[in-house]
Amino acid sequence: MNETTRRLLLFLLASSWLLTAIYSATTPSSLAPDERHHFSYAYGIYQQGLTPFFDRSAIKTDQGEYNHLRHPPAYHFLLAAAMEVLHIDKDFTAVHLSTNDYRAALRAAAIPPLRAISLGLYAIHLVGLYMLLSFLVERRLLTNLAALGSAVLILFIPSRLYILGAVNNDALVAAVWPFLASYGLRSMVQPSLPTMLMLVATTALAAMTKITLVIVAIPFIAGAVVAETARFFAMGVQARLAFWLREMRLIGLRHLPLVAFFALSVSFTTAYYANLVIQYGSVNPSYTQIYDLPASDNIFHFDGPAERDWQSIARDVIRSSWRTTTGIFGHSHTYVTGNTSTELLLVESAFGAALLGLLVLFFLHRRTSSPNALIALVLLSVPILFWLIWIQWNVGNWAINRHLGTQGRYSIGALEIGVIALLLVWSAYALDSRRLSRVIGCIGIVGTVLVLLPVLTKPFFYARQNDHLYFAAKMPEAIQAKLLSEGFRRVELTAVKPKSFATSGFREALNRTHHKNLFIVDPDGAKMRGLLPIFEAEGAAAVEIAVWTRRGPRETDFQLELNDSKSRPLASAKLSLGPDIEVNRVCLEAAPGKLATVLSITRDGPAPSRWEAFWKNTVPPYLLGAYVKQVERCR
Repeated sequence: MNETTRRLLLFLLASSWLLTAIYSATTPSSLAPDERHHFSYAYGIYQQGLTPFFDRSAIKTDQGEYNHLRHPPAYHFLLAAAMEVLHIDKDFTAVHLSTNDYRAALRAAAIPPLRAISLGLYAIHLVGLYMLLSFLVERRLLTNLAALGSAVLILFIPSRLYILGAVNNDALVAAVWPFLASYGLRSMVQPSLPTMLMLVATTALAAMTKITLVIVAIPFIAGAVVAETARFFAMGVQARLAFWLREMRLIGLRHLPLVAFFALSVSFTTAYYANLVIQYGSVNPSYTQIYDLPASDNIFHFDGPAERDWQSIARDVIRSSWRTTTGIFGHSHTYVTGNTSTELLLVESAFGAALLGLLVLFFLHRRTSSPNALIALVLLSVPILFWLIWIQWNVGNWAINRHLGTQGRYSIGALEIGVIALLLVWSAYALDSRRLSRVIGCIGIVGTVLVLLPVLTKPFFYARQNDHLYFAAKMPEAIQAKLLSEGFRRVELTAVKPKSFATSGFREALNRTHHKNLFIVDPDGAKMRGLLPIFEAEGAAAVEIAVWTRRGPRETDFQLELNDSKSRPLASAKLSLGPDIEVNRVCLEAAPGKLATVLSITRDGPAPSRWEAFWKNTVPPYLLGAYVKQVERCR
């Protein structure tokens, strides 16, 4: 790696850490995804002095709920150790507040300093990424330009910046995967006993951190085994055995920390999972197994169609996971819009072009071995294998509890390695001796970065910090309280037509948001109706209407209409929705002597063309609430 590249890379790494620290400092306690649950998991270990072989049913949230976290506890024991250093209070009997109130206050005070652990782990992640990219450049697997392109695309994904500075085990996932990839690649191209031991040890650490990270390790272990098997055939069994005997003799006192880390990580991981199998009969028990609950008590259960094919589940997993990767609030779909269709099309184009380039590369080197092509194949297999296993896991999960796990943060490591793989394919061309290959490689590197840059970093520019304030102030409650204080009353609407909307348009509690009771208004023509609250005259001649909406990416109008008791129209107006979450006010006045009793709201917008449906995101608008108050006349 030349000096200019090294300095630019260090600048990018430092900038990424600074942005993560800013997000961490400006995000209110407990508002990052699952932060309360991860804190409670670690706090339960700390408060009760549990060992890694604890009875998991002992862990509950700070409000006494069943804690649904089934993650391995490496991160949480690290956090519990930090709580010991910080002397976090364990005794609730000496305070006058209720236990729940005190725990909430404790959590609010304890989470900010604990986020420093995550920022430290993110610094380790950056060191590991620097080592990985430096190794690839030194081995002539990546060009200097491709290394910088990889860093730009990996280091500024908004959801990663947001969550990796919070109390969450994904911080440890991010710290582990670069070392896992680095030692996996070294085991393939530059094998040694210390390298192999570190690969196994980091895989064991991955297994103690998060199950999804183990999927990332599989291609590297397989690649190392295949590469070493090929050496046995090429060099002879005797020569390779002599090499490994020599490697074992070279292990000395200076390798003692490495051997100790290997022994501890492998033995603890083996014992931990053996204990799980003995206690629950599974290496990844469901929380109903952990708490010995009937399936009907599963809090993730919700009514939905029992039969779904693999393709529909795969589509939902990919689209939802991508939406929560490029959106800063991964848990809060209500408040996040992104052009998912366009983004996925660009990503698929980049992967498709790289796969085609890889096939051509194998053809060109069909008579000779190409380490670049083989390593690119291993790296590309990481995201492909990850999403296939993730989709299949969701197929099984849907069959059990009608729930899909689609958070984009599950793909930490797999997505980033996939990005490096794309640029590694084109680097193989750029590093070739032939002029045409070098030109193709340079075009491929620049083209890949330009295609993926607006996908992975564009959301950063519209992931505004006022979104944090929105959640910190619990705006759903605040907006409703403000409207009620002005004399407005909520209209209880019902989905009327078409049949699909009448059946599934209303959401009493959309999963993982602060908002309750909303309508996902789809398709065009979807209609809602509701009785006006009983005013003094049991009807109203003039009504001011406050409509609380989130439009979505397409221009959309709502047709508002006042009706009498016989559903006859008395007054109407068209409301053009703005791009953000907002409350729009409209005043409607009936003809003299007419009293309105019913409010109708209909989505009025042109259906997207086939081209728009293919290229643009078609997320429908949300109606978050409708409020009315009687006025003497419209001004």
